Amino acid sequence: NVTADVIIPMLPLLLKKSQRFLVLSGILVEQEEDVLAGIRKFENAAPKIETDGEWISVMIERSGPIAA
Repeated sequence: NVTADVIIPMLPLLLKKSQRFLVLSGILVEQEEDVLAGIRKFENAAPKIETDGEWISVMIERSGPIAA
């Protein structure tokens, strides 16, 4: 499991390296808004959230290139 404070700074690199989809899982539900705020900075990234108890997973679909 990786916390939001580690995931968010890595998002530009992770999104650029992904072909079309990026899946992040093992995120605590209380960090959901922080992670989503980080993802929303990228206009070509559409997140979908799944919740399982206190955990979330995020599937991000790219619709175009990601700017750094």
